[in-house]
Amino acid sequence: MYTGIVNNTLTANQVIAEEIRRQIGRQALCMIGASQFVAIENGIQFAIKGSRAGNKIQITLRADLYTIKLWKIRGVNCKHVSTAMMIYAENLNRTIEDMTGLYTKL
Repeated sequence: MYTGIVNNTLTANQVIAEEIRRQIGRQALCMIGASQFVAIENGIQFAIKGSRAGNKIQITLRADLYTIKLWKIRGVNCKHVSTAMMIYAENLNRTIEDMTGLYTKL
């Protein structure tokens, strides 16, 4: 879960982040080695393992559509690799697969 929870209530950003995690699914997140989950403004950011394309994903929600950004971060070097915009929830896994080259289902 996220830190900063006061009186067992989540902030709006934490609720959005949890919903995105739920929509992607536990199996898919495990298969891409997702870790270091952080609730960001209207979305979530997490690290992934095993992709040569990038190692950080940011997913933000705007008006029922998602924007996915893939980053490659090494030390102090940060490179934006790609962006996919206007993604429906049911296409999150497929888009992550296309961007990273990692499978999200068996």
